[in-house]
Amino acid sequence: MSRCSETLAFTLFLSSLLFSLSAANDEVHKLLLDHGLPAGILPDAVSSFNISAGGDFSVELYGPCYIKFDYMVYYDRVISGNLKYGSITSLKGVQVQKFLLWLNVDEIRVDLPPSDYIYFHVGMINKKLDVKQFKKARSCRKPASFQEIWEFCLGFYVIRLGSIMFCLDAEKIKAKKRNVDFVFSFLGF
Repeated sequence: MSRCSETLAFTLFLSSLLFSLSAANDEVHKLLLDHGLPAGILPDAVSSFNISAGGDFSVELYGPCYIKFDYMVYYDRVISGNLKYGSITSLKGVQVQKFLLWLNVDEIRVDLPPSDYIYFHVGMINKKLDVKQFKKARSCRKPASFQEIWEFCLGFYVIRLGSIMFCLDAEKIKAKKRNVDFVFSFLGF
């Protein structure tokens, strides 16, 4: 094979790979729109997804990441739930920061007929937000290290216990160093 043919074959391979990666991202956001939901409830970092005839779905992102809306939202690498027209129920893999806690988002829904609002169910709490901030899929910020997560929490230390993430005030930690050492060693840091 000549050098020109090898270069052409490699270019075609890369083009088809990039097309298939962006195709999954575009398809899942189109699927959300077709079900009456805004495309921006998922980030633009979808590597693959699948959906059953009953609406059970699984979305795989390139990695876990964060997006700042009215609240900070965490997306796990795998997000799953059940998609119906106007709602996602049994949602797993999405959390929202409220005060110093990270809480699981259980359900997302919109009004039918559509209004200017979208609703997020977090346990017993139902939060109504302006749908405009979710119209377009956004890029995620992916923390690469504990240090970056610490900086991302704006001067707070982060501790994660299962599906709950705590941010501890750095100044209070410095004032009570002995107690903090216990917490960090208990968690294996």
